[in-house]
Amino acid sequence: MQHDPNAPWGADNPLPPRRSGLELIWEGKYDACGRRRGPSLPPFPVTLRRREVVDPPPDAPARPMSGVFRNRLIRGDNKLAMAALLPEFRGRVNLVYIDPPFAAGADFRADVALGEDPAIIRKARSAPEAIAYRDAWGTGADSYPQMMYERLVLIRELLSPDGSLYIHCDWRANAMLRLICDEIFGVECFQREIIWRIGWVSGYKAAAANWIRNHDTILFYTRDPTRFTFNKEYLPYPPGYRRRDGSPPRGPGYPLEDTWNCSEMDRLDSIQIKSFSREKVGYETQKNEALLRRIIRASSNEGDLVADFFCGSGTTLAVAEELGRRWIGCDIGRHALHIARKRLIDRQRSLTAKGSPCQPFDTFDLEDAERCWWFSHRLSASEENYRRTLLEHLGATPLASSPVQSESGEEKPLPGSGVLHGQRGDELVHIAPPGARFSRADLEQALAAARGRGGNRLVCLAWEFEPDLARRAEWHGNARLLVIPPEAMEPNRREVVFFEPGWLDVEICWRAPFCADVRLTGFRPCLPERGDPELRARAAEAPFDLLDFWAIDFEHDPDIALFRHRWQSYRTRNNRRLVLESDRGYTYVGPGQRTVAVKAVDVFGMETVALVRLGL
Repeated sequence: MQHDPNAPWGADNPLPPRRSGLELIWEGKYDACGRRRGPSLPPFPVTLRRREVVDPPPDAPARPMSGVFRNRLIRGDNKLAMAALLPEFRGRVNLVYIDPPFAAGADFRADVALGEDPAIIRKARSAPEAIAYRDAWGTGADSYPQMMYERLVLIRELLSPDGSLYIHCDWRANAMLRLICDEIFGVECFQREIIWRIGWVSGYKAAAANWIRNHDTILFYTRDPTRFTFNKEYLPYPPGYRRRDGSPPRGPGYPLEDTWNCSEMDRLDSIQIKSFSREKVGYETQKNEALLRRIIRASSNEGDLVADFFCGSGTTLAVAEELGRRWIGCDIGRHALHIARKRLIDRQRSLTAKGSPCQPFDTFDLEDAERCWWFSHRLSASEENYRRTLLEHLGATPLASSPVQSESGEEKPLPGSGVLHGQRGDELVHIAPPGARFSRADLEQALAAARGRGGNRLVCLAWEFEPDLARRAEWHGNARLLVIPPEAMEPNRREVVFFEPGWLDVEICWRAPFCADVRLTGFRPCLPERGDPELRARAAEAPFDLLDFWAIDFEHDPDIALFRHRWQSYRTRNNRRLVLESDRGYTYVGPGQRTVAVKAVDVFGMETVALVRLGL
């Protein structure tokens, strides 16, 4: 009997046969008519906006590839990012490795250090990425399988005919993910369940009154069960090894099994139990480069395209770059992408120093697609819902906007109506529209409205501010700017931290006519509105201690939002020194008007930009 997808299912209209005989069911998987839901995506095209261009060092050798492929590092919801990639990359990704959250319901944090002090501090909950991806897809037992189902459907569309997928998980999610993958890919496309022993056991884990839990699971699926890349790997025979009959060994070694790090010959301990590991970048769920090196070598070839849509600190991408693969990475966390960007720039430099080729990469975001989708899908395109949601996160109440009657009985609008939207104590609140960049003119309008209302203090909420606007707001004395964080869009989010934008002071150092460098002379980092007093004191006394990275675009075009890295300085876990004056000696060709853009990123991944206009 033929199934009619537009009619309710039932005895006369059965669902089509499933790819597997066993199915995992969760709330929301099927619609009211019994139709299986696909990924929930915006009704409008989702596109990627290129934000940064990061080329290799000028002396880097070129990699011989057919054409120049620019690797991609994307910040945003990976579901929307994959939807944006589909038109160009459908069926073209050779290998996907993902290490998604394990349905743990926990906050994943990163460690940060201040200044040149190597001592690590635990990032406070007030930091934006302290809660970067916890419950970003909701809460409850049904949200995790739905989140993963949607993304795995899109991953399958992106995989090439000979492509492979590796999913890193643990006991909390492996059974669920196995059933979901069996349904999406087919049971026949399951290849292996790899057991990765984490390493030696000590401390609280050893005290458990049970079998000691000490492994993760890596599920290996392919797009086609008979056609996939696999380069078999071997462990070398130990020195002096002989066969039972005394003859020398044949072949390259012991073939790797599906249990890893289970013998002295196969040491692959997690770096999370190695406090001395130089690989560590301070990211809580960071995985070993050796682990990713094994997977990428086995299931891809040089020049192939590797993707990681939960890329975190960028381990997959750094290893792919080292092994001559092209790559695409995505993560929702601002701090994660900041760590990954530094790591990839550092990998470009280290490969260049070795005389090895490396590829350029660009950073992207989803422009305002996430905000527009949130506004239309979750808030029903209602400005009232939009403002009420943000006011609740801020701890403010809506401002009365109904007209008042004058003594003559005439109705008059309240001063500031339409510009002022809320009140928190003695502060009046203005909320910028979801797709707007808050400008100097917007600030002046909001200040005028506040004065007309008799208010002494003003708070302006926006997703993005013009460069250096925070300084102007402070100059007014009674105005404060707060950046709306992406966490405000998460369902069931009870706590949202707003950040005060910072500013940056720079001066041009002329080495010769038309030859320039940049010196940083002042910095105010972005700080949480209600942050740690000790952190604020440190920021006031030694603001550059909170600076983690800065870069220069000597030929910036202010009409487009594209930053071209032409010089960078940054701190790493192993080298805390940060220079405050560039040594590029950038030479301009001929006279004319130029704009220098300087981007500073603090320890929380928040960016501050300064623009300097030159007349040469």
